[in-house]
Amino acid sequence: MNRSLELPLSGGHGTSSMAKTRSGVEFDPAADLWSYRDGVKTIYLAFHEIPAPFALCQSLKRVLTWYAEHESPSHLSNLFQRFKHFALTIRLQDEAISSSHLINYRDR
Repeated sequence: MNRSLELPLSGGHGTSSMAKTRSGVEFDPAADLWSYRDGVKTIYLAFHEIPAPFALCQSLKRVLTWYAEHESPSHLSNLFQRFKHFALTIRLQDEAISSSHLINYRDR
């Protein structure tokens, strides 16, 4: 399933569909796979591996685009992995994350 979608980008990028990391590496934030080298860190974020509804994955891409543009690649990778673990543990079916999702995750 191709879940690519043109996302509005932060930072005033205009009509460009590409985003830039803090160190200047360009990537496509709408792609289902973000794979690039940023300094000594290899980024490999496979959004299709996250068992969550389409709209939620698109929201995740928007949030992580900001982190890619403003924070370290290690922090970006960690955020992705933590969300993926959350989604796998909770088995998200809803379009939004509720307090009960968070409570159930914390309980496990």
